Amino acid sequence: MNATAENNLVISGPLLCDQCGKIEQKDGYCKGWRAKHGDRCPVGVARVSARMAAKADKKNANAQLRVKGGGTGVKSRDGSTRHGWVITLGRIFGYLPTLEDVTERREELGISKESCLYCNAPDPSDMDHMIPACNTTNHQYGLTNCLNLVPCCKSCNSAKGGKSLCEWKPKKMNGETEDEFQSRQQHHSDIIPKISKWCDKTKEKLVMSERLVKFVEKGFEVINKFHAYLAQCARDSAADTLAETFVVPVVLMGEEVVQVYAERDAALARVAELEKLLNQQLTHQVSLE
Repeated sequence: MNATAENNLVISGPLLCDQCGKIEQKDGYCKGWRAKHGDRCPVGVARVSARMAAKADKKNANAQLRVKGGGTGVKSRDGSTRHGWVITLGRIFGYLPTLEDVTERREELGISKESCLYCNAPDPSDMDHMIPACNTTNHQYGLTNCLNLVPCCKSCNSAKGGKSLCEWKPKKMNGETEDEFQSRQQHHSDIIPKISKWCDKTKEKLVMSERLVKFVEKGFEVINKFHAYLAQCARDSAADTLAETFVVPVVLMGEEVVQVYAERDAALARVAELEKLLNQQLTHQVSLE
C-alpha cells in the first residue's frame, strides 16, 4: 500500500483504491480490483479494519464511563412505592384482630416464634404474609396484621416471595444435608394444606375488601405516573417546578381518596368529640368536689 493510501485511512470521505483508482465500496471491495483478482481490495480491507478498531475503542471507552450499580433510578422504584402503599393501607384500614383470633390461630396451626411455620427451621428471622401483601394478578392484597404475618426463615421467605401458599416449595439451604432438606420439605407438605384451609375460612380477616382494593389499584396508577414524572423532571432539569405539582397525585386519585379520608377524618373527629365531652365531665366533677 502506498503512502497516499495510508494517509487516506485516517481521513473521512471516499477512499480510492491504490490499484485501480476506483472508490471503495462499503464492504471493502472495489469493482476494478475484484474483477481482476476476485478478492477484497487491500485498501478497502484496511479501511474496514480501521473502522472496526475505532468502533472497538469507542465501545471500550463507553464501557469504562458507564455507571454500573449504584442503585436504581426513580422510574424503576415505582414497584417499591406500590408495595409500601399496600403495606401502609393494610395496616391502617384492615381488620383489627382480637386476642381470641390470635390464640385460635396459634393452636390450630401450631405457630411458634421458635421455628419457621413453613419448613420448621429453627430461629426464624423474618415475618411473612401468608396471603401475599401484593398479588396484582388476582387483585388480592393481604392485610398486614398479626393474623396474616407468621414466623418464617429467610430461605422460605425468599422462595415464597409474592406467590400464593400452593405455588412454591422450600429451597435447599447452604450447608444443609439431604436428610435435613427432605425433613423441611415434608413439614412443608404437611402444613400447607392446614394453612390454606385456615386462611380460606378466615379470609375476610386476612385480605382487603373490594372497595379498598379499588382504592389501592387507583393508587398504583398515581404512583406509576408520579415516578415517571419525577424521572422526566430529572431529565429536563425541572426540579424548580416539582414542588408545585405534588398535589397531582391527590387530584388523580379522584373521589375515591376523598371518600376514604373523609371517613377517617369523621372517625377522628368523633374520637376528639368524645374526648372533649369526657374532659368536660371530669372538669365538672372536680368543680363540684
